[in-house]
Amino acid sequence: MELHFPLILDGATGTELQKRGYTGDVSAEQWVLAHPDSILSIQRDYVAAGSQVLYTPTFGGNAVKLAEHGVTEDTAAYNRRLADLSRQAADGKALLAGDLSPTGLFLTPLGSASFDQLVDAYAQQAAGLEAAGVDLYVIETMMTLSDARAAVLAVRSVSAKPIFVTFTCDQNGRSISGTDITAALLVLQGMGIDAFGLNCSAGPDQMLPQLRHLREYARIPLIAKPNAGMPTIVNGKAVYDCTPEQFTALVPDMLASGVMIFGGWSPVKIALAAILFGFFRALGNVYSGFDFLLKLNMPSVVYNMLPYFVSLIVLAFTSKKSRAPKAEGIPYDKGQR
Repeated sequence: MELHFPLILDGATGTELQKRGYTGDVSAEQWVLAHPDSILSIQRDYVAAGSQVLYTPTFGGNAVKLAEHGVTEDTAAYNRRLADLSRQAADGKALLAGDLSPTGLFLTPLGSASFDQLVDAYAQQAAGLEAAGVDLYVIETMMTLSDARAAVLAVRSVSAKPIFVTFTCDQNGRSISGTDITAALLVLQGMGIDAFGLNCSAGPDQMLPQLRHLREYARIPLIAKPNAGMPTIVNGKAVYDCTPEQFTALVPDMLASGVMIFGGWSPVKIALAAILFGFFRALGNVYSGFDFLLKLNMPSVVYNMLPYFVSLIVLAFTSKKSRAPKAEGIPYDKGQR
């Protein structure tokens, strides 16, 4: 499968589910299957806003996590049912990324799990996602290299489709387990993954220095899917203080740092419209094919504000039936920077 970059991913799922009534009493996967209209609504909005890739709602769908929540159904079948919902939402207008996340198990001496146990837990999940016909795989929110390696091996045991891996890290470039993200990049790109990056962590401004560092070692596209800053609790609810405009302002720097795959956060339309048009602004500076914008001889302040004006127009007229423009086909050659 040939991917074209830049790719625009979807945004937050968990917080959107909470807005629709999810309270955490059961796993998100169980709740989604009991309330399928919730994920269909969320993901259709993402497609309408311009997302080119939807993550299947299988974040906690590995065999270990399902067992912790008392799910006795076959893991592969369970993941296939969840992925089928995203297939409906995509309706042929977006790619499907089979989503895998940490098992929560640790190898000795930190835990008692064996590496083969990790691979098996992911292999069952990957088999269901492959049967559902996902277009690629995303192994996200990784905190240990053992989990990431196991997930890559598991996916490769059932599929030759593209694999993206994202870690979460602190300001020093280390995960909560102490894994250095640069070391993780080197190991995983050596295993043949197709893209590497960061998700969650802190806001985009804190993520940028880490991406710049990774660029020095990456031979594959980088991914940025940050939180909208660190949340604060207001009236019992988590509030994120990074605005779409602040996020978009950093997109050119992230592109210059090798980021070719970008994801956002909630609210659905505002975040993705801002990211989308930030891409067009950045591409106008980076790629000669877009330099017609620079020939309009406008004052720089007008040029810099154009993406925001266009975003506001899109937000004013976007409905579930409309389609925001998408960034189109810029091939990425792994042999070139």
